[in-house]
Amino acid sequence: MSAALPQSRLQELEAEIKHSEKEGPLAQRLAELNRQMEAKSKQIKDLETLKGAPKSAQGDSSSQASPASSQPKLDVATLRTDLATLQKERDQANGQLQARLNKLRDQLWNIRKPGLPAGMPGAYAVQDGKPIDAYVQVRGDIDQHHLADQFRRNQIRVVPTLSLDWTALEAARRDPVIVEADRLRYIPMAYKDEWKRAQTGSVESLQRLFDKEVELVRELHRSGVELLAGTDVVKPFFVPGPSLHDELSLLVKAGLSPMEALEAATRNPARFLGLKDVGTIEPGMVADLVLLDANPLQNIENTQRIATVVAAGRLIEKRELQIMLGDIQQTAAQWTGTPTGR
Repeated sequence: MSAALPQSRLQELEAEIKHSEKEGPLAQRLAELNRQMEAKSKQIKDLETLKGAPKSAQGDSSSQASPASSQPKLDVATLRTDLATLQKERDQANGQLQARLNKLRDQLWNIRKPGLPAGMPGAYAVQDGKPIDAYVQVRGDIDQHHLADQFRRNQIRVVPTLSLDWTALEAARRDPVIVEADRLRYIPMAYKDEWKRAQTGSVESLQRLFDKEVELVRELHRSGVELLAGTDVVKPFFVPGPSLHDELSLLVKAGLSPMEALEAATRNPARFLGLKDVGTIEPGMVADLVLLDANPLQNIENTQRIATVVAAGRLIEKRELQIMLGDIQQTAAQWTGTPTGR
């Protein structure tokens, strides 16, 4: 006998999580602290600019300003102290918010799933009353070897999405490779503006999370758990297409060989989905593939050196690919809608 899954309660929890992330009191407090930090940072920048300006320019500036002799004078050292205090308050608020979200997500996992340890936090999708897809949130106290062994014995495939938290980490660092990347030209300005205003966690906490995920993926791979390459959409600075190349590189850094990373994006997903005519290059298979200018087995980043695409029986060479990318860039520049996402 199979127990019916409490769909209504799950929907309530999912709505509560979404509200807590975007509109709850902790999220609002976090947003306010971010605004205050931005204001303090601007004050520091303005003062430092004024301090480095010629005296004549400073005099012109002060003569044009409204009378402010009665206002307290600000100095950079004081502002930096204030900024550090706000940073601590923001980290504390972010920690409280994440603890709240973790508690809610734990409740989503109150039914033991086949093949997964009881009590593991996460969320899942169902079809015909059976769990078919699970998002698992692995905390630092989990026994990675035991978890990997259970996954392997129960033939559970894992989609690590390392690129998701790697992108979040680099965005928090304001790494120009991410926040000023060439790939952003394919994203509408409204999204880019929203992403730049988005709240980010502390670099330290995001680094710990990412390191733990890489460590877990390495253990899963070592234990023989089949990995599938996957990404996400509508996440800050997370661009469909390039993000998959990021994922392949990160899988290699986590211990997979370049061939294993390629299989995680081609053969393995096809077998998992029961697709018999795609996933490998051999006679009788559908000719959906890319031709590269360099060998990805020597350097996985060579997957980005695309020369030609074959899709649905059509040969698309580099010149036409560049025209297509130009069309995408133009469409993004002309888009005037309202950003959506999670």
